[in-house]
Amino acid sequence: MKVRFYRWYNALLSSLLAMLGFASCSSDEEEGGFLEMYGVVIPNFEWRGTVTNEAEAPILGISTQVKFAIQDYDDPSKVNYYNVDSVTTDANGRFAVRVPDDKVSNFKLILQDIDGDANGGTFQSDTLTLTDLVVEEISDKNTPKRYEIKNKIRLKK
Repeated sequence: MKVRFYRWYNALLSSLLAMLGFASCSSDEEEGGFLEMYGVVIPNFEWRGTVTNEAEAPILGISTQVKFAIQDYDDPSKVNYYNVDSVTTDANGRFAVRVPDDKVSNFKLILQDIDGDANGGTFQSDTLTLTDLVVEEISDKNTPKRYEIKNKIRLKK
């Protein structure tokens, strides 16, 4: 009798816990949102631009990195930069980097020629603060926010 009761009690408890587990899982995809998972960084903003040389010809193979600035807790005068996204420009000099937040005051864009003379010469590196750039929103209401950098980004040889 006691064994039968415990078996019934364990089956009931297991069923309830399983139902609670499935009920706590939900998806925002039905409402047009994005499904976020624990431990996964989902970039919400995409910055696009074009890198050219001084003659306004597009440059292939320029590394574009977005770094996020965080003030040091122990020394407030010190700022640490952490890499967020890094891509290289395509044959048209275009790039698209993603940032996880629209608070662009803490981001900087670093441009470096990483392939040397292979893209028509060696170009100087450049660092831009995203707050100094002129941007235009190019996204619609159903997609993550995307911005086009309207500044002419030119690298010198």
